Amino acid sequence: MTKLDPNPRSPHADADPQYRHLFPAPLFFPAPQPGALALTGCMALAVVPDGPLSETSPDGELPEGLCPDCVAVMRGGEPPARPVTTCRVCSERTRHGGLCALCRQDAHETWWPVRADVVLSASDIELEGGDVLLQELAVGDRIEIEKQIGPVAPGLWVVTAVESEDSSRVRVRRLSREEIEALRGSACAQTSE
Repeated sequence: MTKLDPNPRSPHADADPQYRHLFPAPLFFPAPQPGALALTGCMALAVVPDGPLSETSPDGELPEGLCPDCVAVMRGGEPPARPVTTCRVCSERTRHGGLCALCRQDAHETWWPVRADVVLSASDIELEGGDVLLQELAVGDRIEIEKQIGPVAPGLWVVTAVESEDSSRVRVRRLSREEIEALRGSACAQTSE
């Protein structure tokens, strides 16, 4: 049985980050879009993963890594009780902590396109042998991106984690201007010695 990776991370999601969450699909509603912050079965908000979503039957065999609360709701249970608070932005009542669902979604939509921490898949590499490239990378290796590829904008990135056993997905973080300047300074110091 396959184990699903958790949903992509967002500082505005309030769903448990260690699980893959299920998204209810009511009739006549469009499917949630990859990268969007959407309501899950456990009534929390999680980022919709890339790739096609598949329908899950409550009676069928389920992959490992799913949120147990989402699975319980899908099978007819109740979502976990969440305390009611007041949104610090719009002052509406919410069950999503200090921000209501709409304010979280607005903040996520602003943050998502400019995030500095993303997962890079072999399919995002536009070179032949993209799989080989990713499999050769280790945590701490730097990648210079010259043009937009998938979710990764141009710049200098560093591998922060290997996301899959076959190394076909790595988590990368864009280096800040200060980090790049520090690298350039240390390289200049090494060449002058």
